Amino acid sequence: TKNIIMKNLIIRYGVIASVVMMAMFGITHLLVGNDYDLSEKLGYASILISMVFVFLGIREYRDKVGAGNISFLEAIKVGLLIVTIPSIVFGLFNVIYVMFIDPEFMENFYQKSLAEMKATMSAEEYAIESVEMESQKEMFMNPFIQFLVMGMTVFLMGLVTSILSSFVLKKEASLS
Repeated sequence: TKNIIMKNLIIRYGVIASVVMMAMFGITHLLVGNDYDLSEKLGYASILISMVFVFLGIREYRDKVGAGNISFLEAIKVGLLIVTIPSIVFGLFNVIYVMFIDPEFMENFYQKSLAEMKATMSAEEYAIESVEMESQKEMFMNPFIQFLVMGMTVFLMGLVTSILSSFVLKKEASLS
């Protein structure tokens, strides 16, 4: 029954984290539209907020399965399994968004970035950086690369959350 509880807990908290992250993305998109700077900041904030469910999932696992005790490595394992779900969801969503919902996103983002670079760099720096941006643009048009980059962004934030949560929850468990 320990594995069944763990599996249900991981799925529940992973799905909740995904729903929260995607709902916040939708709200951000509706409120800020094409303000890429603000959208990016709010996007990271929504990922961070959804990571609360990694902590809550580890804590519930510790309390229900471990009777208040959990090892540091077991806590990390539970956290990483939970965060795998929103990582996959966000990676897939990003591909769908860029390919079908807003197919002009990459070009618009690219043009905005070039304009900002041109305004802040010397002509020589701009020439070098714009060539680099062009090669990155082509690379990021690959759906697999988009999926990996966006999924890994969520996963890495979840890894940090899992490690921090594991320290906190392990400490609490050892005090009881």
